[in-house]
Amino acid sequence: MTVAIYEGSEKELKDEWDEYIALQTRLRHPNVLQLFGVANSQGLYAAIFHDEHKSFEQMSDAYSVTPTQRIYFRKFWTTEFEAHGPYIAFMINAPSLTPRSRSTSWFHRSGKLCLEVHSSRHKKLGANIPPSVLPNATIHSPKYLLPPAEVSRMIDFIDLELYHCRLSGMFESRIISLARHSSIRPYSIVKHVAGNLQEMAFLPQIHYDTPIWEPDVNGILFDKFPPNGWSSFLLSGNEMRCSSFQLTLTTDWMRCPWRNFNRYLEFRERFAWSAQANYIFGRPGMESSSCSYIDLILARYCLTSEIPPSLEIVLFLPPPWSFFSTDLTRCCFPKDEPYWSFDQSGKECLSSKEASDLGLPQIELEIDVFHHFVNEALLKDIRTFHTRKGFNPGSQEVAKHLGVQLYCFGDEGDPVPSPVCRPDFEDWGAGEDQMSDIHSGNTTPISDYMESDDDQILYPRIAPSI
Repeated sequence: MTVAIYEGSEKELKDEWDEYIALQTRLRHPNVLQLFGVANSQGLYAAIFHDEHKSFEQMSDAYSVTPTQRIYFRKFWTTEFEAHGPYIAFMINAPSLTPRSRSTSWFHRSGKLCLEVHSSRHKKLGANIPPSVLPNATIHSPKYLLPPAEVSRMIDFIDLELYHCRLSGMFESRIISLARHSSIRPYSIVKHVAGNLQEMAFLPQIHYDTPIWEPDVNGILFDKFPPNGWSSFLLSGNEMRCSSFQLTLTTDWMRCPWRNFNRYLEFRERFAWSAQANYIFGRPGMESSSCSYIDLILARYCLTSEIPPSLEIVLFLPPPWSFFSTDLTRCCFPKDEPYWSFDQSGKECLSSKEASDLGLPQIELEIDVFHHFVNEALLKDIRTFHTRKGFNPGSQEVAKHLGVQLYCFGDEGDPVPSPVCRPDFEDWGAGEDQMSDIHSGNTTPISDYMESDDDQILYPRIAPSI
């Protein structure tokens, strides 16, 4: 038996509990928990289900020893949910079904996914759907989890592209601040020598996403098409409590839905390292224990204090392309400095003394570099995966197969860079709709695209085919 316990005041839960029990007694599906009995006493409500089940968290922990296990478990769970979600959504008369807002995932002792379906905010779930409308022909046969030890069969279940796509978030990450007069090449492999970073390997050409300044609060007025690429923000001491502005200099994979492989093709720089990891870290002097991989690079202007009350002023920030070298191969500090102005055109800027006399905050710039250490356990997992797929893990075969760039090494001499011209600001900026959405608070949160936030998986209500 499996017992799910709910706690709350009788006044709050009574109607919801009755609706929940009515729904459970009507559901008939091999991937839905089957109710055996109920009990309640002094604010505690318990649903008793047939057979033994483990929670999603328990099963996730059991498949978390290696990256292959973690990727396999997530893919199995998502695949099964996608297979049964639309049908179950129809059964409960809901417009969609999500893993957390209208259901809880359990796993039967056989490895089968079983869902505990919740009524959520719908008041008539399952009320008008007779069993004859739900033919067995539309129910997919359930699949079963492989035991954690059967790694080879797990690898057969995982696509090569998906493996490298999901691998990026499975290693130790640290943040370092870029020194004022230094620069760094995105997606490079660096060696840590006496507190300094020595570039060891790099990609010959970099693809950049569209960089846009983003304030830490929504609703700030923003010039969509600023002159000469400068971004202007209208700040008020009475209304806005903005403290920082962030610019993502490298491609931010977290904004890309992880199952959209057409978009994935545009982000391949982030996965080039793992496709040739054992080739890179197998070279002399490239031991993984002393090297790391440069990933995300963020520039952030921080205001040291709040805008004085009753003061309305415009802050101008340098163009995004000023944070890159002329050939766009490195990220660096800009030569231009931000400034304050009462003139929305920015032609008359306040001097440092004038800004100080008005009590305006100082503007400090930080550039954070996210770098990841690759341990031997991760390299072993990559070797095992590549070997099972029929590739030589100590070569660049996988990188060539996936169509990603091959790393170049410092001892080979810098290659002639691909011709890249610094684009006009209009080419760098987002379209008018995108710029408007981002700074009016309508942009989709990054967490909505993260694998750990499973509520982004929506399934439309569909009628079963007869």
